[in-house]
Amino acid sequence: MGVLTDVLAGVLGGFAFVADIGRQAGWALLPATVVFLLIRRLPRAAVVLALGGLGGALLAAVVPLLVAVWLSTGEGGMNLAFFDDVLGLTVTSALLLMVFRPVLPAKRWWVLGTALLVVGFGTAAVASGSASLAVVLSAGAIGVLWAGAVGLLWRRWVSDQSGAQAAGWLTMAVGHSDRLRLAPERSSPSPSLARAVAALGAVLVLLAGTVAAIGSFVIVPSAAVQEVDDRIIDWFVSIRSDGLSALATVLDAAGNTPGIIAVQLAAVPIALALTRRRAPAVLLVTAVVGETAVYLVAGALVGRARPEVDHLSMMVPPTSSYPSGHVAATVVTYGAIALLVLAWSRSRWRYAVVPVAVLLVAGVVLARLYWGLHFATDTLASVVFAVVWLAACWRVIRPGPGPGPGSGRERAVSIRNAHTRAWREPPEIA
Repeated sequence: MGVLTDVLAGVLGGFAFVADIGRQAGWALLPATVVFLLIRRLPRAAVVLALGGLGGALLAAVVPLLVAVWLSTGEGGMNLAFFDDVLGLTVTSALLLMVFRPVLPAKRWWVLGTALLVVGFGTAAVASGSASLAVVLSAGAIGVLWAGAVGLLWRRWVSDQSGAQAAGWLTMAVGHSDRLRLAPERSSPSPSLARAVAALGAVLVLLAGTVAAIGSFVIVPSAAVQEVDDRIIDWFVSIRSDGLSALATVLDAAGNTPGIIAVQLAAVPIALALTRRRAPAVLLVTAVVGETAVYLVAGALVGRARPEVDHLSMMVPPTSSYPSGHVAATVVTYGAIALLVLAWSRSRWRYAVVPVAVLLVAGVVLARLYWGLHFATDTLASVVFAVVWLAACWRVIRPGPGPGPGSGRERAVSIRNAHTRAWREPPEIA
């Protein structure tokens, strides 16, 4: 019986962990999806989704306060603190499902999986004592009712203003549903998935081993390298001031974990919306995931201590100083965006993304050194391996327009004409 209880607790804990990540990502994905819909010429869908998200956020913030005032008990306030989590997950998952359900394969399985995620999250909250059953049920019910109201409002708007055939309850009817497809066009030539995984896996292993070996046998044991690193850190410590600390905080935001996640959540939908292909989005995600893997493996093997200086108010991660994950993530994220802009844009201003990306990387490097969180060689190694990894990802994934049939000029004209037709089509009926 004890084993069964432990297994059940583990399952519920896993549900809670996954669902909590989904809730946080959902709130971030809603504005990104609004931008996606606007780019794909679905303005009404964008407006309704934005209103639905704002209304859900307002409900999650206001309802607990009203109920807490009504109850006027500390216990009720504690339980109600979990109300917004359940309601937020319900609203965000339901709204995103409503938008993309018309083009999802195996629609019933998506609906079932979403329902199980929400139910599992609520069950875990009740089982762990974080919230009462009444709070979870009321939050879920309000979330479903709000999502249903958004869907019904959408149907009414469709019927009254466009005459389009309305969809079922909790489903947005959108004309030109092909515009909802994340990647309706295929890359040409398309790389083999097995070969791509094998090639990138080999590069990952080689990179992680090389970075770890350089750190263990070249950088860390060298007294000369350590002396230079210490002098650089001491200089940054000597110039600290309130103004520079504020500037370092701003610069560091471009490469810290929340900043990178936010940029990824915005860049991936926009890349899908503009290119209509899967490869650019795969590049963005793969670059960050691979960089993180190299950083974690190399850091665990090297285990270099961070500079012994005052880090001021900055939180010090419990990981190795070598290499710098923040710097590497900045390189691959903004580097990938810059490469995609250069490959896909025809604007004369597209080359401006290169100095912008370089400045962002330099800013994060300087900020990490200023806070005393890394040595200079930590950041240098991160820049080098991140550039190599990004180049490998670009080579294997091939996220550019591609040569396709005919000459390069014919392919460019074909792409330009296709996008022109898409933009000249009338907006969606609904």
